[in-house]
Amino acid sequence: MRTITLTQLRSLKACRSQLETFERLFGEACAPASLEETLELAHRHFADFDSDWTAKNLLPAAAWADYDRVTATAWADYERAKAAALADYERAKAQAFARAWWAASC
Repeated sequence: MRTITLTQLRSLKACRSQLETFERLFGEACAPASLEETLELAHRHFADFDSDWTAKNLLPAAAWADYDRVTATAWADYERAKAAALADYERAKAQAFARAWWAASC
């Protein structure tokens, strides 16, 4: 069983707000009994915690490297999608300006 405790987080110098959030949600410890429960907790509380800090401080080195690789790939995908969306937005703004300017000029 994999358990995370307040004591463990304190020893890793987690910030006060994260300690308070952990204690409010889980009390002294969080010990999911299965991978499914672990995944469900991760999805439910993703926004409550600094996931990068948690991964870097709680995962063994090899697991951290895998986490870092997977999240770097996902981040690159996000950046590509964001760049494409920004280009579409800029085109729409340019077209909106040109049409409004032309209509106002006539």
